[in-house]
Amino acid sequence: MAVLIGHAVSDENGSIDKNGQAIVGDQTGKEICTRRFYVRTGGWHTYLQPIDIGKGMTAAKILRQICDDNHYGYSQSKRWTGYKAIVANGKKIEGAEGSFDCSSLVVSALILAGFNLKSTGYTGNLVKLLMASGEFTAHVSSDYLTDDEHALPGGVWVGDGHTCMALEAGSGSPTPINSPYVEVIGGSVIVREGAGKEYPKLTTVHKGDRLPYLETDEDTGWYWVESAKGIGCITNKPKYTRLVL
Repeated sequence: MAVLIGHAVSDENGSIDKNGQAIVGDQTGKEICTRRFYVRTGGWHTYLQPIDIGKGMTAAKILRQICDDNHYGYSQSKRWTGYKAIVANGKKIEGAEGSFDCSSLVVSALILAGFNLKSTGYTGNLVKLLMASGEFTAHVSSDYLTDDEHALPGGVWVGDGHTCMALEAGSGSPTPINSPYVEVIGGSVIVREGAGKEYPKLTTVHKGDRLPYLETDEDTGWYWVESAKGIGCITNKPKYTRLVL
């Protein structure tokens, strides 16, 4: 089954409400809503994945809360009123109301989750803004754009004129874990029973795998991690691993 996504679609009249005439809130239950991943007409051109998986999961949770609350609806002319209302409400979604369009919804959820972004921008420059934050990786290959297999919570698809956020992990993605963790970024790496190559092999991990971080060995700098085969050590060489705190 395709992953769940969240997005802002149109106002209660099926338009983008340029003149601000739409009633505040979701009048149809479909203005801001969740649905299963789809390839839109014209396709997606970029998939943006948060580097910090924990923050991505938080953003997905926030966006889903907004989708499930009918006090928030769609309006392009009043696209930041939803975000401002939530901030004024102590950053609580329940108890406020306002409007978003597709890009302001995504950016708002990311800001509220702690990403280094400002309440500005639109779909046309969304990739540039997110990449400038240094907190995302961009993917443009077809396996990221026509399939949700590699999606992780908080991931953002961008197309010409529309954007949406992944609320779940795809079947081919590593199990999301909160930071701190050690991510394998280069090839296959051996996890050993101690901090050094002289120790027996515990297991092998691969590029994209994320292992819960425990501590750093004082003598070697290797990372103590939790693996599927138990607690062990993995190299700290930046060619192969990176620590996300």
